[in-house]
Amino acid sequence: SLTWPGTRGTENPLIGLMRGKIENGTENGVTFQDVIPKKVWYNIDNKEIPFVMYLMTLTWRRPRDIMRILKSYQLTNGTQSILFAKTGDQKKFLREYARVSYQDIVAELEVKYSRPIIEEVFKRLVKPVFFDLDDLEQHLEILGNRLNLQELCRDLYEEGIISNHQPTGDGFLSNAIEREDPKIDPELRIIVHR
Repeated sequence: SLTWPGTRGTENPLIGLMRGKIENGTENGVTFQDVIPKKVWYNIDNKEIPFVMYLMTLTWRRPRDIMRILKSYQLTNGTQSILFAKTGDQKKFLREYARVSYQDIVAELEVKYSRPIIEEVFKRLVKPVFFDLDDLEQHLEILGNRLNLQELCRDLYEEGIISNHQPTGDGFLSNAIEREDPKIDPELRIIVHR
């Protein structure tokens, strides 16, 4: 199946891809379980979450994201023997992963928007969370005379730059393109992909 978002847990094909890359790229019979922790510290919620949930949160649920994660972690934490180890430099990894992800996303947006427009958009996405779609559009309002803000927000959603992520009493409501949700809910909280 080419539908990566639909499967949760370790049976997700993206986890299988990571498993294969790790096991085929190491020596001395190192297995996936040897280098993958059961839980990872999630600094947004300040708690430990299962590894698979953390990995999927980092990605846009595409195979190239897995490769980007592995390369970024190797570059920033190459001496570590466990992925996302507490002794590693998580912030350094996240900055590198964000940098290379940003380059890919900008290249995709440049098909439709000029580089100055894209740079202005990212300059205005200074908050990690917006109350709702109206709040986000207010932050992008200066661009309203040059382009359609609703279309821009739709494009940001379709690129996976923004999504809905609303805490509830027993979990979260979320809409995200990588989860195959067709559109953003304008009433829910909007987060900028980390």
